[in-house]
Amino acid sequence: MSQAIEILRSLDRKERFAVLRDALGFDDHAPVLDPDFRDRLRACINVPVPETAFVAMDYHLDWIQIALHLAEGSGIDLDKPFKSPAADQINRNQQDIDLLVAFDAAGTNGPTTHLVMIEAKAYLHWTNGQLDSKTRRLGQIFGDDALRRGILKPHFVLMTGRVSPNIRPCGWPRWTKDGQGSPFWLEYSLPVRRKVTRCGPDGKRDKSGAWLRFDPAAASTG
Repeated sequence: MSQAIEILRSLDRKERFAVLRDALGFDDHAPVLDPDFRDRLRACINVPVPETAFVAMDYHLDWIQIALHLAEGSGIDLDKPFKSPAADQINRNQQDIDLLVAFDAAGTNGPTTHLVMIEAKAYLHWTNGQLDSKTRRLGQIFGDDALRRGILKPHFVLMTGRVSPNIRPCGWPRWTKDGQGSPFWLEYSLPVRRKVTRCGPDGKRDKSGAWLRFDPAAASTG
């Protein structure tokens, strides 16, 4: 396992995923990725994904930037202070990635560490402003062409119920887009769910209404 993944693992302290680990009975090193999910992700990024990949939820971009900075150094001592890789960015906000999948794989120039950063929307949708802000930060971490990180290869994937034509990635880093300039999309099927809407006794939507109705929650189109 690469040093970058080891540090990423050590920084993962999200309570939601800690609860899932305990409730579902798996530990940090257990195979947790569903075979079908791995197949679809492989088709999306064109890299085989091992079942033992490191997986984390709601992973802070700060942690990614710090882990890469430390992995590129030498003589790392995690018990001592270290120079910040970007003092104006760290702890400035709480931007995160919905799902992080990290693994090592053979590459043309030797072993490569793949960082797959997945942004997911199920029943809600993105705004271009949200994605522009996140991809701007990713550009600050990895650069426009992602070459500054050597043997580490990042991937940025949008996971939705179906592909959206409304997303405009024109200002995103080049590595976040495919050869046609479009985002990398990972489609998935969603169970039918309903949402609660306030309304009047006639069922007409009313933000201040004292009645409620059930509406179908359509899969997000981004």
